[in-house]
Amino acid sequence: MKSKKLAALMALVMGSFGVHKFYLGEGQAGFFYIVLNIIGFNIFGLPIAIMLAVFDAIKLFTMSDSDFDHKYNSKYLNKNRRQSTSRGTVSNNRNTRDRDHNRNRYNTPTNKNIKNPFKTSAKKKYEDYDLEAAIEEYNKAIGISPNDPQLHFEVASVYSLLENKSKSLFHLDQAFGLGYDKVETLQTTDDLAFLRIQHEYEAFVENGYRLDKVSLPNNPNKEIDKEDKLLAQLNKLQELRTKGLLSDNEYIYEKEKLMRR
Repeated sequence: MKSKKLAALMALVMGSFGVHKFYLGEGQAGFFYIVLNIIGFNIFGLPIAIMLAVFDAIKLFTMSDSDFDHKYNSKYLNKNRRQSTSRGTVSNNRNTRDRDHNRNRYNTPTNKNIKNPFKTSAKKKYEDYDLEAAIEEYNKAIGISPNDPQLHFEVASVYSLLENKSKSLFHLDQAFGLGYDKVETLQTTDDLAFLRIQHEYEAFVENGYRLDKVSLPNNPNKEIDKEDKLLAQLNKLQELRTKGLLSDNEYIYEKEKLMRR
């Protein structure tokens, strides 16, 4: 680390020889002062280098510590900052390893680090209003991340658009049971408008956004079992199509036949 006071004193005492410039890492300027010192006296008879050195000394004395450090000590400060960050990263990595160790020790599973490619495709189909296809993708996504409350909320929104209040309420119950807490979004999103006008929704809200005391007209679990069976059949068709065992036309025909059941 360079000292501002020491540099200013060097400029004041030996500045005509550029000593302060060499000290501050400005070697070319230091040699310039030496040459200027020789030329000034021998040719012009003026102490040009001395006057410049005094000016440098005054400038250094009046310069703020932060400006001095920024100009002359930045590489040292950056080095210390990198070392500090590196130590912090090591500490964070150690803490992460400790958390992972404890999680494995007590068999506490987590889905946060599991990549789920179906979340993106489901959201895209939802935004394109391809609702049936969106349901297929969301069910695949939930199969990978069953404890993701946002997924259940989005599925509930799709089912509301399809005017299926039982399944919509079922997935809302799952979302809030898993920690979803964006009540304002629930109350204002247009996609849940159909659900909000149902009397079962009012009971759902009064029950603290849970279904345990709400009577639904249909058994959502039974409907979901039926849906899982349909999804399995659709996935099988897609697999046969991918393997080339079904043509595109055959795939579309069989898919439409399944959807009409």
